[in-house]
Amino acid sequence: MISRSLDQVLIEDEKEVLLQIQKWSAYFHAQCKIRASRNTITSIYTDSDIKLTDPVQVEHEFITLFKNLMGAETMPSPDSSLIQRGKCLTYQQKCKLITDVTDKELKDAVYAMPHDKAPGVDGFPVEFFTTNSTIVAERLILAVKEFFSSGKLLKSFSCTAVTLIPKVASPSKVKDYRLIACCKIVYKIITKILTHRIKDVISDGVSPSQTAFIEGRSILDNMLFSHDVLKCYTRKGLSSRCVMKVDLRKAYDSIEWCFLRSMLVELGFPYKFIQWVMECVTSVSYSLLMNGGLTEPFKGRRGIRQGDPMSPYLIFIAMDYLQRELNQVLIHPQFQFHPRCKKLGVVHICFADDLLMFCKADITSIKLLQAAFVKFSSVSVLQATIEKSSIYMSGVKPEFKLTILQTLGFCEGTLPFIYLGVSLSSKKLTTDQWLPLVEKITQKMKCWSAKLLSYAGRLQWIKSIVFGKKTNWAHVFLLPKKIMKHVESPCRSFLWTGKETISRRALVSWEKICIPKAAGGQNVISLPSNRYGYRSGPRGPPCDFGGKKGGALADYKPAFRGSGGRPGFGHGYGGFGCGAPDSSCFS
Repeated sequence: MISRSLDQVLIEDEKEVLLQIQKWSAYFHAQCKIRASRNTITSIYTDSDIKLTDPVQVEHEFITLFKNLMGAETMPSPDSSLIQRGKCLTYQQKCKLITDVTDKELKDAVYAMPHDKAPGVDGFPVEFFTTNSTIVAERLILAVKEFFSSGKLLKSFSCTAVTLIPKVASPSKVKDYRLIACCKIVYKIITKILTHRIKDVISDGVSPSQTAFIEGRSILDNMLFSHDVLKCYTRKGLSSRCVMKVDLRKAYDSIEWCFLRSMLVELGFPYKFIQWVMECVTSVSYSLLMNGGLTEPFKGRRGIRQGDPMSPYLIFIAMDYLQRELNQVLIHPQFQFHPRCKKLGVVHICFADDLLMFCKADITSIKLLQAAFVKFSSVSVLQATIEKSSIYMSGVKPEFKLTILQTLGFCEGTLPFIYLGVSLSSKKLTTDQWLPLVEKITQKMKCWSAKLLSYAGRLQWIKSIVFGKKTNWAHVFLLPKKIMKHVESPCRSFLWTGKETISRRALVSWEKICIPKAAGGQNVISLPSNRYGYRSGPRGPPCDFGGKKGGALADYKPAFRGSGGRPGFGHGYGGFGCGAPDSSCFS
């Protein structure tokens, strides 16, 4: 225990020292040049495939499309009786939401914000306020408390710079960019306080099928549960079943303000609290950050800011309406569950705006799920992107598959598919299917700025970036030895030469580098020795599906096979392979 604590302290100290050393190094300036070059937009194609190269026309194309995206539409109101059938806030929770803001609450909000984040239009990061607290604290407290007493937000606080993040390797159209809002710190402090209050009251009322941002729930619950559902999908003789992967089109940017207000009202949030939230949401003005400058600001008429601390919880509340629509599907006499979800009564899982729906592969059940989603879309404007949404079927005859595809409008997907950054499959992944993980790691090594790092910088880079990339994969899958070699070999070479291929003899053996700092090593994780570590490591309490402690991780025990007591993990991932025992959520 003492040795582990000492290692942790040494690692944290090393990070701080390296950050200060590398801040004004050649690596730092190279990174700045790379980012400036990568973020420069010299041309763009319109929807009519006309290439625009004039900077003014390119800027106008972006602003026009985003104005249309964020324009208001007249939509029907959500069904209040439907919302009232589920959980709503109690009187005690309502009172807790509108209590006076204390200095401690404000201080906690400031110091809870992560450092080294992009500042807003004013250029002040959170570090400015924490390091100069003796000078600015009094005025900051007055500014924040003025908002909570008056319910009005200064326009200067709500002005937001929007940076454009490419969603693909070579973006050519406006839709290939993701909008990330860089809000001012005063605004983020206000919404951070509101977020903490929402978080305190929302945990009991939100569907167990949503696992994002709720204490005690984990993204791993979704990964493992969906992997369990897909078990043996490629086997013959299975009963009909299907999984629908729904891609929501620009969920943050297109959600209707009226819908959000209606949801807050019907869930029982106090009028005063709703006024605070909607003032933050509706007072926004945007300026696009393009080619090193800001465009003229324009007002939004719908959508929430992806970068605002409160936005994930507002999406959370919006998606809860879908859950209540789906609850009505559950009690429909003709609806049939997915065979592996019937005991739990689960028809969907959701992590923020990533949605999977499950049912038996029959027309009636699929139509019922589709109708529930259409009702949700009609009031929230959150639409499915048809070309990116897909359905995965098993035990269905080819002629019946065509009927289902025509009814739903989705394309038929093939396994494996990427969900929450991990490839999900019904059986052991092949070496080729592991390549996305290997490529993510080796691609970072090929970046020419990485060659400018010192030995200490490369060592820290391997610890944080390379081994951080595989963490989610290692929690879901048992990493094959061959893939470990593919990952570890270039890491060894990169440490000593700055390249992915070795060009000279290593000064110290890799085994010595992997031992703890207290024993003279560098505390790098050894993949072969830690092969089972991610599978058995602590992951927190399981998600409560359907009123049961039925998270995919609940009381999980790996199967044993072979001789010598070596853990056997079915088809290469903890207990989910064909022939291995079911995980506890299906026990």
